[in-house]
Amino acid sequence: MRPENALPPGFDPADWKRPPHTAWALRNVARFLPLAAVSAGAGRPLASAPEALDLDAYLDLVHASSALVVRDGRLVYEAYRLGAEADDRHMVFSITKSIVGLVALMLIDDGTIDPDRPAEAFLPELAGSAFARATLARLLAMRDGVPFDETYADPAADIHRYSRHYWGTAPGGTLAALAQLPARPAREGRFAYRTPAADLIGWILRRATGTPLARLVSARLWAPLGAEADAAMTLDTAGVEIGGTGFCARPRDLARLAALLLAGGGGVVPERVVAGLFAGGDRSAFAQPAYASRPGWSYHGLWWHMGGARIAALGVHGQRLMLDRASGTALIVTAAAPFVDSRALDPIHARCFAQLTEGAGPA
Repeated sequence: MRPENALPPGFDPADWKRPPHTAWALRNVARFLPLAAVSAGAGRPLASAPEALDLDAYLDLVHASSALVVRDGRLVYEAYRLGAEADDRHMVFSITKSIVGLVALMLIDDGTIDPDRPAEAFLPELAGSAFARATLARLLAMRDGVPFDETYADPAADIHRYSRHYWGTAPGGTLAALAQLPARPAREGRFAYRTPAADLIGWILRRATGTPLARLVSARLWAPLGAEADAAMTLDTAGVEIGGTGFCARPRDLARLAALLLAGGGGVVPERVVAGLFAGGDRSAFAQPAYASRPGWSYHGLWWHMGGARIAALGVHGQRLMLDRASGTALIVTAAAPFVDSRALDPIHARCFAQLTEGAGPA
């Protein structure tokens, strides 16, 4: 019998996302990566009203390790697969961005941060680098125009060199990585999804408030929303929380976050911030061939707007948090897809979510 903290045979901590250990790794991050706790405080019950939903075929197709459906603030469906259990914390990759973005929008809303100040005003060490003149407002919309190649399938892409400052061997963490990005002509205005923009937002929040990012997320969101368990943020090679990826949480607490937003913020997130999320961003700035599977979408506050009254937080390897305000329905999926870029799964998610929301809503 292996010790409780032992790694599976053949598991390589230096290549932890690779099959066949993907599902195990994404729910056991604490065994091989450094983390900072995001304290939950006192949890709140999550009401349950089970519905007879058959999602098995869908969950097979999207490599789901868990799936939860929330409707009108109540948990109506809950399933765990691939060895996952309800009390496991699952890494949700770029859903991290949406959580950090929500905190940023709250700090802008209460006047703590000026969204139009350039990054170098908060972080003088970025002077002369690629993101030096980027403002928080532009970063939150991913419309700052800084060139950066995030093509996961290309081993020579910028993202692979950059991510060595996450869980690799490159020293100095994300701040060093940001400072090393050379200044090149920016093309502001058009949407371009890039993880360093979210990391920079995390650094701006940290410097503007003088508070570690994990503690800030806890104080402004995780504890007030009534999470049942501490979450965690992955630390970079400098021992600092990563703002663009690496958040780990129980699926039920992601369901609580979804229910909170569907309820207009529940007194935790200002209602006008929530309204802005559901209003979305500039669709014309978003439209481009790379997102042909997301027609009519836009981007605002590090959240994807799906058209209509729908928003989403998305992560690689199949993570999904999709909210439909018109029907009061949310679908939360953690997954262990054996490939990184899961845009190919967009139509499958869209069909399932349409079926869940069709005809649902206030009587």
